[in-house]
Amino acid sequence: ATALSRIRPVETMSNSCEHADMFEFSLALSVASIMTIFRYVDIARNVIGEPAAEVAAKRDIRWRAVPTLWFIAAAYKSGSDFYATNCEQFQTNNVPIIFCLVGWVSWAIFGLFEHITWANKHQYKERFIPMNVSFAIHRYGEWFMLMFGESILSLIIVGGDPESAKYYVTFYSGVISIILLQRIHFRNEPHHSDEHALGRSRHSSYFYTILVPLYSAVLIAIGVSYKMFLYDFVYVDNGSNSRRVLAAEDSASTGDSSYDR
Repeated sequence: ATALSRIRPVETMSNSCEHADMFEFSLALSVASIMTIFRYVDIARNVIGEPAAEVAAKRDIRWRAVPTLWFIAAAYKSGSDFYATNCEQFQTNNVPIIFCLVGWVSWAIFGLFEHITWANKHQYKERFIPMNVSFAIHRYGEWFMLMFGESILSLIIVGGDPESAKYYVTFYSGVISIILLQRIHFRNEPHHSDEHALGRSRHSSYFYTILVPLYSAVLIAIGVSYKMFLYDFVYVDNGSNSRRVLAAEDSASTGDSSYDR
């Protein structure tokens, strides 16, 4: 939650000298990842019962170690820039952002090796705790419902006093398209464990879990895209020549962090 609250436009996150958002974002990721590792350590040392739980916990510690180092490096780099006395104003530094991206990619790649490449097919049940696929399908369905709801929420929370026909056409087009996307999603996704990607094979199960965050980001982006159109119509109705954009091109050079241009 702390990391999500610090997400800002790219020009803000890449300017670690002036803004602490990138430092706080990467620091939150580092702390969360370290706490997860400590949780796995506790499981590996104190687990009682299933032997595979201890093996899986040790495996997950290795899995989390590499991305944690990248997150710590991003926090160190952005923090050193923010607290440095000789840091130049409006200096763009994308290194912490790249470190965080590499951390997530390394997590996905290392997990691919752990779950598929290095995992012995004959000892898979001894090294991995079986998933309750039916329960996981239900939980993922609730998550996707939340993502579709966030897209609708992006359309609803728009300031101003819109009166133009274009505004309402865009608003209801966005709502209807998201409803249709939701219908397509749940109509085409299998509801039984034997047919779902989570239950067909370990390969499909792993790739499904990796693609879910990307798919969720796309669903959020759809709602945000419609919201940007609505803001344009609000400003036009109010007689303003400015436009609402995701990131102002010249804000890094002018020091203006406003979204409006």
